[in-house]
Amino acid sequence: MRLRSLTRAISREHASRPAEGGPNHGVVVHKQPDPFGRELRRLRKEKGLTLRELSKEARVSFAHISNLEHGRKEPTAEIARNCDRALDAMGKLTALVPEMRRRTRRRTETTHLMLTPPKDNDHPPRIGRRAALFGAAASLMASGDRAPAVPDEQTLTRFRNLFEETRSLGQTASPINVLGAAVSISQLLQTATHQAHPSLQPELTLLRARFAEFAGWMAQESGDDGLALEWTNHAANLASQAGDRDLRTYALVRRGLIEMYQGNAALTIALAQRAQLDERTPARIRGLAAQREAQGHALAGDRDSALRALDNATALLARARRSDSRPILGSQHVVDQAAIATGWCLSDLGLHKRATEVLDREVLRIPQSASRARLRFGARRALAHARANDLDHACELTRELLGIVSVVESATVASDLRHLAKLLAPHQDYRPIGELYPLLVHALS
Repeated sequence: MRLRSLTRAISREHASRPAEGGPNHGVVVHKQPDPFGRELRRLRKEKGLTLRELSKEARVSFAHISNLEHGRKEPTAEIARNCDRALDAMGKLTALVPEMRRRTRRRTETTHLMLTPPKDNDHPPRIGRRAALFGAAASLMASGDRAPAVPDEQTLTRFRNLFEETRSLGQTASPINVLGAAVSISQLLQTATHQAHPSLQPELTLLRARFAEFAGWMAQESGDDGLALEWTNHAANLASQAGDRDLRTYALVRRGLIEMYQGNAALTIALAQRAQLDERTPARIRGLAAQREAQGHALAGDRDSALRALDNATALLARARRSDSRPILGSQHVVDQAAIATGWCLSDLGLHKRATEVLDREVLRIPQSASRARLRFGARRALAHARANDLDHACELTRELLGIVSVVESATVASDLRHLAKLLAPHQDYRPIGELYPLLVHALS
């Protein structure tokens, strides 16, 4: 028995050695730390922390931190953000994550799509079969029996009312189905625009752009970021055709949201800053752009820049007033956009206790009928409580959301709930978590 064990040990040692006479013969090869590992070690030393102290602050295992510093493991964006927060590194480590660097290069190549001139005869992007089937039924209801042969002011009013009804439906129904409805009604608008008197065509085209922008949001909620980008860009082009600069600028804010959920802080910030350049843009849109910029800085761990952008967003949104009868841009269910964005950012910055205080207050102000908004910000609230080690309350809040998850469906909410599941997983021996965890996993599946 001992002989066999010794033979196996010698065989393993022999297999691990370079071939005799090879280029590395007689040399012990060590993997060199990558840029992330070198910077992590430098920042840790500069901060005066040991590996174990950083492990505790960043909530990452001691062994994993050691492997990262020596280049034996490739960091994830989430772990990099945790280390950024622990070391006050303002996003330096997140920017060095290999996948984030590849994604930034790849996404930067497509950023020009939001800035190109509008196309002539711009065709809407294609949607899936399920959405198209639901949309066909919606278009039949939307066309009705009393539609005039030549579109008039009543036609415009009718489509505006349909837009509000579709947005309301988006709060309580599957995003795939609502996407189909929005696209089908947009196609009806396209026909009506061609048939209408030239004086009505710009307003009809702009309303079609609003449907396209909303379709982009529903595509993102259904989990198809590529389709979301296509519809958002389509909305921007339609807005330009209608002579409306505001909606085209707002499309940059929407694009920033897509990048934010993909963890791309750099592009989130760049798109949001571009949307704030023109002083003629309404205060509401610039305020929403400043809010998105703050979320990008928070994602990168840059506390000072995030707080400055939040102050700017608060001031701009306080000045904003509705100036016409057109539907407002952005969420119409959140009472204080700047406040809820502040809670969101505080959570990403690691100020979890302060985040829970803000989100507890603001989420309760969202109407009960706005299921999607309550789910979206309620999930962020539960995540903030879990990050603050208030596990009992996090479980209680999550349990309240599970009934909505299966009805509304939301890819953006699912990303927060996955983070929450990771935080709860190690504590399943604690009874409230042990009872909740299987339900949470089932809802995410």
